[in-house]
Amino acid sequence: MKIILGNFDKLHFTESMLGAPSIQGHILYVPISNLFFLKGHEFSENVAIPLAGLLVFRGVISSRRKLTEYIGDPKKPDGFKEEYEVVDVTLNGDANQKHQKFLFEGLMEIPVAWVDWDVIAESFEFHLDAGIAPVHYSAFS
Repeated sequence: MKIILGNFDKLHFTESMLGAPSIQGHILYVPISNLFFLKGHEFSENVAIPLAGLLVFRGVISSRRKLTEYIGDPKKPDGFKEEYEVVDVTLNGDANQKHQKFLFEGLMEIPVAWVDWDVIAESFEFHLDAGIAPVHYSAFS
């Protein structure tokens, strides 16, 4: 496992596949696969393949997701359900100078849905190959 600190704005999430989040104390973990480094990331020249691992947000005070589920077969959907919001965590305490807003998007595994995610946390790190199986989407294969 390699821990990569910061560089959130140098990650490409659009084609990423996201697993179910878990929260331990003030730490949010999100399994991810099919993540890419953008040009300018310290590792972008060395890695051109999709990555898998964990998105780790420390000092989380808020995690909200807007999901739009597919209707029918995601390969050829019959449309989409109404967008709805899931609040993973909202902790007491105001955002301070240490907190940042992290916005990302991708495909959720369960439910099979497009997700726009909004996290407020003190810091971000990416745990590359964090000993978890990559998130697979047989519905999209």
